[in-house]
Amino acid sequence: MKGISRLIAMRKAGKRPTSVWINFDKPYSEPKFINEWHHLELEYAPDNDLRPFVDLDVILFADTWREEVGDLYAKLTKFARTITVLITDFGDDIGWWWDKELGRCDFGQRCYARELRDVHADATAAAVKGNKEAYAASQAKEAEIIKSRNTATEGI
Repeated sequence: MKGISRLIAMRKAGKRPTSVWINFDKPYSEPKFINEWHHLELEYAPDNDLRPFVDLDVILFADTWREEVGDLYAKLTKFARTITVLITDFGDDIGWWWDKELGRCDFGQRCYARELRDVHADATAAAVKGNKEAYAASQAKEAEIIKSRNTATEGI
């Protein structure tokens, strides 16, 4: 990938960007990375070691879905924490979001997936601590999230 040396150097220094954009159809320019709170842009090139992407949030951007985009997406699922796929040819349904723990979600379902992940983490912490009240509260919150999700999608 063009620009990946910057990402490798950052990771070796113990730093990580907020996200990494991988562009398929945009001409390469030197990565402009100010600090860890900014994203890093790269241009796709095949056959790279993808280990620098471990536990990073990655955005794949392309004008069209094609084999090389699909191949990189499949490979990144073994390394990245999340992958946002943005394909302009998809029109209004521009892409999807993938999470290491939750799998693939449509953008409209992303908020529910994140809420459920967070409430499951709270329930686990409560169970480990033996806090029955907090565990019950987490179960109630989970039921509330599921109910609100079902209400939001009625009639679709």
